[in-house]
Amino acid sequence: MRKIKHPKFQTRLFIGLLLIILSFSISSVFYYRDIQEINKVTNDIFEHPYTVNKSARDIDIYINAIHRSMSDIVLSENEIELNNSINLINRNEQLIYDNFKIVREKFLGDLELMNNAFATFVNWKPIRDEIINLVKNGDKNTAAKIAKGKGNDHILLLLKKTGLMIDYADEKAASFNQNLVNILNHAKSSFLLFFIGALCLGIIIFLWIFYSISSSINNMIKRIKNASGDKIKQFPNFDGNQLTILDYAISEFENREKTLEEKVNNRTNELRKAQNLLESSIENANIGIVTTTIEGKIQKANNYFCDFVGYSKEELINLNYTDITTKEDKLVGEKFVKEVLEGNIKDSSLSKAYVHKSGKIIFGQVSLSIIRDSNNQPNQLFTQIRDITKQKKYELELATHKNDLEGLIEERTRELNDKTLKLSRSQEALTYLLEDVNDIRKELEISNNKLLDANKELEAFSYSVSHDLKAPLRAIIGFSQILKEDYAPQLNSESNRYINLVIDNAENMGQLITDLLEFSRMARTKLDKSQVDLLTIVQRVKRELEPSIQNRKISYKIKPLPLINADEKLIYHVVQNLISNAVKFTSKVENAIVEIGCTNENKRNVFYIKDNGIGFNKKYAGRIFDVFQRLHTVEEFPGTGIGLSIVQRIILKHGGKIWVESEINKGTTFFFTL
Repeated sequence: MRKIKHPKFQTRLFIGLLLIILSFSISSVFYYRDIQEINKVTNDIFEHPYTVNKSARDIDIYINAIHRSMSDIVLSENEIELNNSINLINRNEQLIYDNFKIVREKFLGDLELMNNAFATFVNWKPIRDEIINLVKNGDKNTAAKIAKGKGNDHILLLLKKTGLMIDYADEKAASFNQNLVNILNHAKSSFLLFFIGALCLGIIIFLWIFYSISSSINNMIKRIKNASGDKIKQFPNFDGNQLTILDYAISEFENREKTLEEKVNNRTNELRKAQNLLESSIENANIGIVTTTIEGKIQKANNYFCDFVGYSKEELINLNYTDITTKEDKLVGEKFVKEVLEGNIKDSSLSKAYVHKSGKIIFGQVSLSIIRDSNNQPNQLFTQIRDITKQKKYELELATHKNDLEGLIEERTRELNDKTLKLSRSQEALTYLLEDVNDIRKELEISNNKLLDANKELEAFSYSVSHDLKAPLRAIIGFSQILKEDYAPQLNSESNRYINLVIDNAENMGQLITDLLEFSRMARTKLDKSQVDLLTIVQRVKRELEPSIQNRKISYKIKPLPLINADEKLIYHVVQNLISNAVKFTSKVENAIVEIGCTNENKRNVFYIKDNGIGFNKKYAGRIFDVFQRLHTVEEFPGTGIGLSIVQRIILKHGGKIWVESEINKGTTFFFTL
């Protein structure tokens, strides 16, 4: 077969992905570098132009505020107005000092500008103090002259110097903004360039991989067309959709495979039927047929051979053919097999003596064939044995009395006549025996009919007795209830206890009669089998038990359960009884656990219901299904002791079995099959 070399798509995809990742990584590095520069410029803008500019403008605002407060001081009419203006000047003065401190830390230009402005502000304070002192001394005219003259001149000089700081901060802000715009334009250009490059590279990689895949698919379609021959008459036109054409071709091959598989299955079934017919023919053949290994170990034997040697099939499997051969013929048989295997004997037939299980000697005519494996090597021996015991016996007798044949003809004739007569009598005796067997069979049928009639009468009697027993029980319970209700105050506590005991025992006896009737009905109940969801039944039983166990903590572990073919009503009775038992016998456990599940053993479902209750001694496991068998007192755990007997009868009617495993104080597990 010619090997076609296909491109390695995974390698090409990996290379393409690697190139794309590499290109985007380079783009990310340059983009990251531009971002870093933008962050630096942004920080510079925030640190100098914004912070310095704001603080310088705040200084101008606070200087004007002090100037207005100085005017208010000159015009103040009383001491309160004077003090308020002085306090306002002090607050604004402190704010100016704070902002000069910020400017000194962040100013990126010539600090001489800032120092001149600060020195001018400091020199303004003596003028302000002089004006304030004049006002406090009552000389407002002189104070006003100083404020208009020297004070205003100083203010104009101070504002001029702070204005130089603001102008410098504005120039820096404009410079930084221009740098930011340049960096952003550069980042956009770089990103666009790398994006176009990555797009071109992606298109090239896509076309490279696409044409590789398309070429390979076209080659496969050509090969499918060539291989299909006339099987696929014509590929439909899917407008160049290669994958659809390929899928159509594969579907056609799958359909052919299914058709071929059906033919193989049909042929297999035919061969299986033929094999079954052959095996049945061999099993019921009127000649012994045995299959052995080359060494002589018996593998299979039919009924005729088992009857011939007196052994069962199971007993023969463990034997070698030499084990049922007489000592005299063992060597002869081994030599015969050896010569057959070597091909020295064409007519592979031999008469030999066997030892019957009873110990008597029997004779068989053996025909031997070799079964070979796929390598034409001897694998098994196929042997046919015909019973020639009588013939051999006659031959031995004839050989023994050959010389006296003439003198014993009459005697031999008499012996033969006697044997014929005995055979006739044997046949007559066999006829009488068959007649006796027929008579016995008729008597057995009569006995069976009588037994059925007796069972019906027994069931009618049981129903009648139970009905007749329930009537007086109801009367006992009713009259006891009346006696308890009407005369309880007149009776002492012991008498009331006796009345309660009578009622309880009568109710228990009524339940016992009901359970016995149920147990009796199970024998004649006919199965109505259907597909039953065991999980649904378990959930139903769990819900029905909830009202009676509200004050208890019980954990249910319900494993997946398969569908079963059974009588739904009877299986419900089984599940309800076993789960009720688990709940009842865990009543003294603090954290009760009831587990319901199914396992598969030897291709058969085994269902189980497990609890962690009080358990019982495992030596009683064989008696727990007996009627009225109880392992605990009624006071400890109420019940009639019939429930498990009914469960066992239901399981047996379904052809299954039930058993139990338990250990004291470690719980109990009931297993059953169907």
